[in-house]
Amino acid sequence: MEMKQYLLDTFAFNDRANKHVLTRIRELPDREQCIKFFSHLINSQKKWLARIEQFPKDPNMDWWEPGYPLDDLEREWNASLTAWTDFLARKSEQELFAEVKWVGFDGKHWTAPLLGTMFASLTKVPGRT
Repeated sequence: MEMKQYLLDTFAFNDRANKHVLTRIRELPDREQCIKFFSHLINSQKKWLARIEQFPKDPNMDWWEPGYPLDDLEREWNASLTAWTDFLARKSEQELFAEVKWVGFDGKHWTAPLLGTMFASLTKVPGRT
């Protein structure tokens, strides 16, 4: 299997898993913290992609804000996922292994393989940027 297809499959798996989580969040009596963490997942996907696409400009986006209302979470999740899969669709297999640059939280320029930033977005754990 080529890396590009593997990544698309992994994004699809991540999508199904997170939508299952979202279904469970809707069933909870106290959803506030779960909504906060789910919003963080969305913002993290958006920020990582913006960091790559806007370099050398700092996208100056927050990891935690905005917090989305429960009714907007699925729409915002879909938008963040589509942005990544569209980005991936435009890349060749070779480009996936190229290094990308971004502005870090410290204002410095950082470099890593594109694959590393994609996996950072796919394996986001709340609280770890």
